[in-house]
Amino acid sequence: DSRVTLTPGLDSTYAWFRPTASRDEAHQILINKEPGHFLVRQSKSQPNSYALVVRVPVTIEENEPVRTFLLNRVKGGDAVHLQGFESEPIYPSLNAFIHDHTIHQNALPV
Repeated sequence: DSRVTLTPGLDSTYAWFRPTASRDEAHQILINKEPGHFLVRQSKSQPNSYALVVRVPVTIEENEPVRTFLLNRVKGGDAVHLQGFESEPIYPSLNAFIHDHTIHQNALPV
């Protein structure tokens, strides 16, 4: 399994949560990692949304090793939904989304 285990950081936040990271910083952090590594940052272009940045396997069809997915906050609360994937449920929190996706692939490519 290529997924990483969620590990709380020393400052009691999750190591995968980098709210102030830019798109370029996220790409640089993940480009040399194995597929399945990820981080979450605040979206700069979509207020009240998160950007899930994932290191994915490179294939003939998909040659970008780092992809970004938008997680919309539902009704301004803590619930989140993976934009563009209607088959994905609405999760009650960002942590619930991350937890489920480290166990089940669902709509993500890893």
